Amino acid sequence: NKFDRIQFNFPHWLGKANNRYNRQLIDNFLKSATDFITPNTGEIHMALCDGQGGSSASTLEQWKRSWMVALYAADHGLLLTHVLPFEPTHDLSSHRG
Repeated sequence: NKFDRIQFNFPHWLGKANNRYNRQLIDNFLKSATDFITPNTGEIHMALCDGQGGSSASTLEQWKRSWMVALYAADHGLLLTHVLPFEPTHDLSSHRG
């Protein structure tokens, strides 16, 4: 089966500063997801915390600390087309944070 959209909200490896493992998680997810999206029209939506994706980096050092999502997307034939702030569409009243 092929899907028009695959959503992955706030992927995260255990620990606070495991960029290497978070990059591996993103890379493996994108590699797998390309097999399941509709060719040419399918979309992958990924919600990340500010700065994790790397698209907002203004210095090389910030980019190196990011998860480099656009780079891994390109490695799998994907193109980053939009970067938008995350806006939940549901009531957060049950959140236990």
